[in-house]
Amino acid sequence: MLAIPLGGYLLSPILRKEGAGDWIGLGSADKFASETPTRVDYSYEKEDGWLKAKVDRYAFVARRQNGFVAFSPICTHLGCSVSWDGGRKKFYCPCHGGVYSPEGKVISGPPPKALTQFDTKVEEGKLFIRVV
Repeated sequence: MLAIPLGGYLLSPILRKEGAGDWIGLGSADKFASETPTRVDYSYEKEDGWLKAKVDRYAFVARRQNGFVAFSPICTHLGCSVSWDGGRKKFYCPCHGGVYSPEGKVISGPPPKALTQFDTKVEEGKLFIRVV
């Protein structure tokens, strides 16, 4: 009878996704006044088994008419980091030439799908994203 609860306890850290579902604060929503995607660094605590570690990541955030959008900087082709080219107004992946629109959609290159878009919310004037 003890095997099921004990097994659940031992396996739960292994089965938990990294940061999945966590809302992470990015600061005052007022600082994201531009429609141009802006790199925003954030961190959160990750549990790996029973160890906890601080993880540093970043996202691209832009204001839109109906709120905010936040994109993962990870190319959907092979996981390289994309960068925003303000002059051309596109995201570029340096690894294999992937190009994304300001909305995160694939324009050209090998990426199979759009950039991952994080959920966003504003509470008490602060912008939050949900890590997937």
